[in-house]
Amino acid sequence: MLKKENRLPRGFLKSESTINSYLYVFKIAKNQKNVSRFGFIVSKKIDKRATVRNRIRRKFRSCIEERLSEIERGYDFLFIFKKNIEKTNYCEILFGQLEKGSYLKK
Repeated sequence: MLKKENRLPRGFLKSESTINSYLYVFKIAKNQKNVSRFGFIVSKKIDKRATVRNRIRRKFRSCIEERLSEIERGYDFLFIFKKNIEKTNYCEILFGQLEKGSYLKK
């Protein structure tokens, strides 16, 4: 479970940039804090069962927890997932996108 300081509050993100993919929408905004915060939205369009949606969120959160020290501080990240996300490799998607946007420490 992510620490409370690393969780993005509901309705808080004012997106500065948005990246669209066939698997997700990735929104990024700079914040005034010394930590990065993350939010994950998994809609009922992906699966009607809450257990499946929660499993997807848990997998992404665990990827973030494992490599939190590699991510730049001072950003808010919001992932909104689309249909075929449950059939993919979660960590590769997440850190591939963070690397493309140069949000990983060098």
